[in-house]
Amino acid sequence: MIADCRDYEKVKPPRRLAERLEATARQLHAGDEVTVAERGLLLLLRQGGVQTIPQLAARRKASRQYIQQTLAPLVARGLVAWHENPRHRRSRLAVLTPEGTA
Repeated sequence: MIADCRDYEKVKPPRRLAERLEATARQLHAGDEVTVAERGLLLLLRQGGVQTIPQLAARRKASRQYIQQTLAPLVARGLVAWHENPRHRRSRLAVLTPEGTA
C-alpha cells in the first residue's frame, strides 16, 4: 500500500506508461492466441534458453505459482514442453518447442 499521496505521485507516471505499453502490446497482437504474460515467458525462454520455474520467476520477479499458471496453457498448446532436470528431480525444465519458437 502506498504510504501517502507523495509516494503515489511518484509511481503514477511509470504506472501509466506500463498500462499504455500493455495496451499497445495487446493491440499489436490482437487475434493472437498468446497473452501478453505468456508472450513474456516465451521471450524469456527464447533469450535465456532452458530454465526452471524458479529461474523464470526470479527473472520475471514473479511468484513460482504465477509462472506455473502462465506456462500451463503454453504447455497445453504445445509451445513449451517439460524436460527432466538432471540436477533436480522435482524441478522440471521449461523448453521452447519448435512451435513455440515460430
